[in-house]
Amino acid sequence: MDELAIIGAYLWDQMGKHPATAQAMEQALIDAHWFKPSEAKAVVAALISSEFLFREGENLTGSSILSGVEIPRGFHPSPGFTEDLGKARQPPLLDRILSAAAQSGDKASIEEIAAETKRTKLELGLTLEGAALLVAWRHGVRKADLIAEFLSSLKTDRPNDET
Repeated sequence: MDELAIIGAYLWDQMGKHPATAQAMEQALIDAHWFKPSEAKAVVAALISSEFLFREGENLTGSSILSGVEIPRGFHPSPGFTEDLGKARQPPLLDRILSAAAQSGDKASIEEIAAETKRTKLELGLTLEGAALLVAWRHGVRKADLIAEFLSSLKTDRPNDET
């Protein structure tokens, strides 16, 4: 499991799965004796940019992805973790699409979104990511970055038919 996701899940658990300020989350990471203040600030920023945490007014709230992350017993971030933050990777595209749809205004659960995505995939013969984007669109999600990433991931195996 991605170390950043585990840290996000730990932090979300520490906040009682309730929105909290960035400062409160940074303090929880410092109190865990995992990071220095400047490192904790960078970790929270990485959690936001990786879409594990979302801004909700003045507070941050956890992505639905975090509920599926298991925190290993006795977990501690690896030495040099904060040095690798610049290389932190985002959750898979599918997870980010499902999470965005589940956080839309209609309050469908991630399980409902996933089930609808599977049905749409089967009905329309789409890829899972394509079906997830369509379902997210139906739920009011308009995220150009996710659409652009999906489109750039498509590979065409058709030969160039210029004749």
